[in-house]
Amino acid sequence: MAVAARLLGAELFCAGVSDGTLTDTSVTRQKLTAIFRRFRPTLVLAHAPEDYHPDHRAAAALAEAASWFCASPGYKTGSAPLAVAPALWRMDTVNMTGFDPGFFVDVSPHLALKNQMLACHRSQLARGKGQDFAVLADLMRQQCQARGSQSGVSAAEAFRAYHAFKRARAW
Repeated sequence: MAVAARLLGAELFCAGVSDGTLTDTSVTRQKLTAIFRRFRPTLVLAHAPEDYHPDHRAAAALAEAASWFCASPGYKTGSAPLAVAPALWRMDTVNMTGFDPGFFVDVSPHLALKNQMLACHRSQLARGKGQDFAVLADLMRQQCQARGSQSGVSAAEAFRAYHAFKRARAW
């Protein structure tokens, strides 16, 4: 993850949760809320709650909760709350299963970087050799092309805005 973050020019914030063990608990909510308060995002991209993987579904619930609590003065973490809760966008599911997009983002100019970053995800790429796992680079390319076809560009990613009370944003 650190190498992929460097490729993007991003800072990596870790909550110290191992692969396959992520759950929506008060401890993980507090960790993620503290990260959000440190990072101070205006937009959070999160998995869709209907994604296939248990870690992804837990991440969806945690992102929703922490993106709310990070702006709540009543939720104590040792750091000051944000003035406004960040907007939350749900990301497309793997293989587009059960996901109804609200809008698309053209990623055509960024496919090479996306491939470089994906190549850094060694634990998941190693699983691609198994019979029950797809080759992630192929899956990503096919999905970007399909979403691009739907939106009139060569490659796109699909998102859906989270429109809860006090959470909608004008961009």
